[in-house]
Amino acid sequence: MAIGVIHRSSTPLLTPGSGQGQRLRQDMVAGICVGPTYARFDRKTFVLTFDGALETLMPDEAGHKNFDREFARLCEAGIFEWNSDAQVLRLNPPPLERVRAHIAMVRRNHAEYWREAV
Repeated sequence: MAIGVIHRSSTPLLTPGSGQGQRLRQDMVAGICVGPTYARFDRKTFVLTFDGALETLMPDEAGHKNFDREFARLCEAGIFEWNSDAQVLRLNPPPLERVRAHIAMVRRNHAEYWREAV
């Protein structure tokens, strides 16, 4: 989840005001993070790897009339890497220091909440 949240708030193609197709691009990145398929997670690089056809990985977005164009933009920006022959999609993380800082903040907030709740 942290990867999707940080991408949405800091990656130029996904931030509010990034132009036509922004919502679809956001939905693709957020959807894959919480989507219907299992991802392999590399703990060192924070790369999420998904196996399957794009229609399976992003069922709600794949039918959109601008899907191909916006998916290509995400690939060109290095957010996604798509191997069509192997049917493998990689979601590359935003800068790791941002992801780690977000995770630390969430953990602190949870610890404070439970300390006050008890």
